[in-house]
Amino acid sequence: MSAPAVDLSILISNSGGDEAFVREIITMSVEQADGQIRDLHTYCIDGPSDDWMHTAHALKGTAATLGAEDMRKLCEFAQKQMLDATADARRAQVGRIARTYEDVRAALREMGYL
Repeated sequence: MSAPAVDLSILISNSGGDEAFVREIITMSVEQADGQIRDLHTYCIDGPSDDWMHTAHALKGTAATLGAEDMRKLCEFAQKQMLDATADARRAQVGRIARTYEDVRAALREMGYL
């Protein structure tokens, strides 16, 4: 069973209930994720890629900030298990990440954050 697309409980708890802070972090995280996913598409090459690994790592952190556990796990796999992957395998993984990210964005919209 997959996790909810988004669980903001940790972010909200860490914010001390500051709604403006939560909104600012969500806005910043969404902007970062948009760019990081675009960058991952760019780094879909055959063989080793430090750019791929570093971007997957950064996106994993962005997903964790949003409480997007399924997305975080996909990014962790991309970072740790695809160090020497083919371009096609990387494109497929970016596709999975992007589809999961759309679920995250939809959940944030439904919660009134986007």
